[in-house]
Amino acid sequence: MVTVQIESHNSLPALELLALYKGQHIDHLEVRCDKAVTTQYTHLLKEIASITQLTVWSPMTRTALRDCFSIGSLEILNLFELVLPGKVIDTSKATNLRVVNISFPSKIDMRIFARLPNLTEMITHGTDFSTELLAHLIDKPLTRIELEGSHLSTDMVGIISSSKTITHLSVASTGLTGKGLAQITKMSQLEWLDIWNTKVRADDLEILTKLQNLSYLSIGGYLGQRYLDIEKAISKLIKIPNLTSLWIDNILLTDEQLSSLKKHIKLVLYNYEDNYVE
Repeated sequence: MVTVQIESHNSLPALELLALYKGQHIDHLEVRCDKAVTTQYTHLLKEIASITQLTVWSPMTRTALRDCFSIGSLEILNLFELVLPGKVIDTSKATNLRVVNISFPSKIDMRIFARLPNLTEMITHGTDFSTELLAHLIDKPLTRIELEGSHLSTDMVGIISSSKTITHLSVASTGLTGKGLAQITKMSQLEWLDIWNTKVRADDLEILTKLQNLSYLSIGGYLGQRYLDIEKAISKLIKIPNLTSLWIDNILLTDEQLSSLKKHIKLVLYNYEDNYVE
């Protein structure tokens, strides 16, 4: 596997390094610069024979994103942030792009990503969706969607729960309640669920027993979270029929409580005040 990391505090060396790979194949290209990645960089990307995965740790302009969509070999795109206005972007050439990971995209950005013809995984943080936009995204055959820190109304959770293809779902750090969780349990195919830092309470977890395919669950929140009573939660968690991995974050567990969980769940990962226990 060919992995190339380009990191520079001066744009010129970064450009010179990219030029060295003209006509070659790169499995994973990582770019990190002290300034925004502009078309100066991305024009050179088009001269590389093929790139499978591109990770940009610096802000990227929206006009530079247009170049990324013209890399026909690109399958995975990880972006830190998009900056500066740009023209509407044609996504028709990005036929192999199936995974997008981006923080704080605008609604306009999300409309662009929703037009990707073969998108199967959408990972985003801090997104302000509209109901219509989310519905358009869910119409795609997504298998994974992560919406951590995004605004989600009850109607939006209902739209997500209509998916028959999503197996991996994160609604962490949203306003999800027990009512929303009940809607999510309509997704019988669900295997992986992150409800960290939500308003879900211990009694609400009982309904997760409906998810026969659920093997991973993440719960907890920031230190001092008030919603989840772990003593009550344990009695619900051990009833989830095929749960094999549980991540508990910033909830204090006694040795007895941890032992009780481990009797029923193969892998329990536990963190409290940065003290990690496996």
